[in-house]
Amino acid sequence: MIDEYITYIAAVKNLSSRTIDSYREDLKLFVSFCDSENIPILEVQPETILHYVAWLSDKHYSSASINRMLSSIKGFYRYCLRFGKIAVNPANDIESVSCKRKLPNFLFETEINELQANIENTASFTGARNNALLAVLFSTGCRVSEIANMKLEDITFEKHTISVIGKGSKERKVFLSSHAENALKEYLTFRQALPGISTQYVFVNRLGKPLTRRGIAYILDMLQQKSNIKKHVTPHMLRHSFATKLVSNGADIRSVQAMLGHENLSTTQIYTHVDLERLRSVYREAHPHSIRKNENLEEHT
Repeated sequence: MIDEYITYIAAVKNLSSRTIDSYREDLKLFVSFCDSENIPILEVQPETILHYVAWLSDKHYSSASINRMLSSIKGFYRYCLRFGKIAVNPANDIESVSCKRKLPNFLFETEINELQANIENTASFTGARNNALLAVLFSTGCRVSEIANMKLEDITFEKHTISVIGKGSKERKVFLSSHAENALKEYLTFRQALPGISTQYVFVNRLGKPLTRRGIAYILDMLQQKSNIKKHVTPHMLRHSFATKLVSNGADIRSVQAMLGHENLSTTQIYTHVDLERLRSVYREAHPHSIRKNENLEEHT
């Protein structure tokens, strides 16, 4: 049944291979739990799912992980109901667990400049590529998968845009700053000089092979280790930095949503909270009547 469902969503739902793999692993864990309780997967009752949620919580799974697993289970039973495998959907009235969203980590522009300053020899293939990679990540706010899958034909320098395919195979335009565009053009001259290169993917290694998501993450990790930045720098942190910068400079949330390729506005609204926290931090440091200033004064009196 699980295999049938996975085959179905892979063919019909147009989900990424990564999402498909997550669904498969989530459902395998649920089946294992049901087996341990001697409950056939098609005879599950709502109580079974609630017990499963409690079991996950006891195993210290995060609220976000539990909700993702619940989503997998709900999708599976909707499929079973639709195709007559069950008469009643046991997951229909199961609510998601409350989940306090963590504010995303991001880099200040000075920190991004420091990362770029630690790129060795931008007049070489590796240096020019790493410089372009960092600049394009921050300029476009792309997901690492979108960067890895970016092809030469997607770039339109005349319009300063790149076409990317996001989640759900949805296409959108992202924009190149003048700095990112110059860095990208400089890198492409080195890329074109690679002997025997045939791939159309933009970011490649010395052998002309496309960079993977893991390879891109490794490059950023190496740049962070050479710098004085204590944060663990990831590709997604550059995406957070892009969105935070837009919001702090007054961009309306709908525009930011479109540029990030978010389906739901609620996903984008987290960046308004990030900016609020940033403003609060500035206030505490700068305002003479702030709580922190008063606390420091009390410590010295």
